[in-house]
Amino acid sequence: TVARPAALPGLGGYAQSKWVAEARIRQASQLGLVPCTIHRPGLIGPDTDTGAANSQDWLIRFISGCILIGGYRVAQAGPDSSPPHVCVTAVDHAAMMYIHLSRHAAASKHKRLLSDPKPEGFACPVFHTPITKAISTAKMMKIIAQSPQLMGRRMRALGREEWETSLEELPAKNPLFPFRSSFRAGLGSVPPHEHKATSNMLRKALALASEDQDAVHDVCKEPKEYSVDELDKAVRAIMAANKLTADLPLLMRTASLSVLGGLEKGNFGLELPVMDPSSLGRSRSEAPSK
Repeated sequence: TVARPAALPGLGGYAQSKWVAEARIRQASQLGLVPCTIHRPGLIGPDTDTGAANSQDWLIRFISGCILIGGYRVAQAGPDSSPPHVCVTAVDHAAMMYIHLSRHAAASKHKRLLSDPKPEGFACPVFHTPITKAISTAKMMKIIAQSPQLMGRRMRALGREEWETSLEELPAKNPLFPFRSSFRAGLGSVPPHEHKATSNMLRKALALASEDQDAVHDVCKEPKEYSVDELDKAVRAIMAANKLTADLPLLMRTASLSVLGGLEKGNFGLELPVMDPSSLGRSRSEAPSK
């Protein structure tokens, strides 16, 4: 039998299923059936190179839903008066970490198998995936709202009443619909988790690796913000995943749009230049300046 934590009954079904899965994995390792490793990621964010992300994750569904609504809302500061932040691990960073940690753990277990062909049980290390991206929620949504990759769709910050009305009238096909009750106040924080021990283990794993050491060393440092180009790529991927199109040409960033921080008060600050269709997929850094 496995002792159940006192808080388990109060957790949601998703968290409870994770606990059950981990308990079964630990049992398999302790019985010597198979060597196992448990990885505990927080929220996985878009790929920094392609913008690809899991379209079913609640954060991506929130962004997708807001694009369809044409607006968004950021929750107010919490009890400690700190503004909300989004702390995630970019999926390409997570994949790199899992590869190096798995190699390190596999090497350690292989040595044990050679010295003890019939072990009574295996250790089951638990790794907490390090956070590699941290950005203000308001800043992230503002960059997304100004992205030329929206391809003509208008997106602005909404007031409380307007946001609540949008949620009440949300159609069932909107990606945000299943989670609408969780976002009455808008998008708040995606808090970080403790991962110092895993970061230290990852650095040790680097000593065994001969490739990609510079890249992994970079993601072992303090989390960085998603850049404008990285978020543009994420918007492009979201637009493609949701098959969102518009007849308008690519929106370009303008001074008035940057100052306003969105499409507000009827002063949209938009340029609709005549552009070659091949330019629609270009990143913001590649687009011609005004």
